[in-house]
Amino acid sequence: FQPLTTAMMGGSFVVSMTVGGTPMNVVLDTGASITLSVSSTSLQKIQRCSIDDPPKRIRQRGVNGEEVCSDILLAQVSVGSLDMGTIPILANDTPVQGSDGYAGMGLLRALDMRFEPNRVSVRRSGLPVRAPRGHSEGTCGSTLPSCARTP
Repeated sequence: FQPLTTAMMGGSFVVSMTVGGTPMNVVLDTGASITLSVSSTSLQKIQRCSIDDPPKRIRQRGVNGEEVCSDILLAQVSVGSLDMGTIPILANDTPVQGSDGYAGMGLLRALDMRFEPNRVSVRRSGLPVRAPRGHSEGTCGSTLPSCARTP
């Protein structure tokens, strides 16, 4: 297991992940089914990403009934020194409070995680990252990050 640098936010672990070449503080959200959602306020930090042709979007619904529209991007993601490869990430049209985003079970299933007081350690589980399901063609209408725009 590899220990990660962690912080706590509202009872949840926050860890550092590299997304498209950019270090980000990401909440581990085992209640979310998606891979990795990035806050609208952090999207422009991503240095390298791409978008499918045609573009795809997905709607997420939170436990409190909030609805978020997310454009699906592709970016290289690392958790600590573990390279997860190029995976689908969700570019949210709304901010995420207190962090750059949140990682759900679509990504976390690819990791074995050991939780201890004030510490999280990870290793590969052998399972693949699971792409989001239930998407449709199009965009959310918000501005895509510059890494996803065609030159």
